[in-house]
Amino acid sequence: MPSISPRSQACCATCSSAASRAIALARPSVMAYVADPRLYRAGAQALFAALQDGLVNPVGAEYPLAEAATAHAELEAGRTTGSVILTS
Repeated sequence: MPSISPRSQACCATCSSAASRAIALARPSVMAYVADPRLYRAGAQALFAALQDGLVNPVGAEYPLAEAATAHAELEAGRTTGSVILTS
């Protein structure tokens, strides 16, 4: 998946500056489906189909639990991609 640059989505320099501070990306959540059993079943079926088709969540980095502060600093600095896993 290509990366997204907030600055490339803005119409002018002023919007670019504001956009770089205002855009946020979030993973989808199952909570929107929990209240409706029909939607929950459909979402679960779609997830299992995607997993069977080879969907994976890439692990970008693994850190020992003792290095959690380093992992957090890497996340904050934007030096990670994929999931960051803490191991014991």
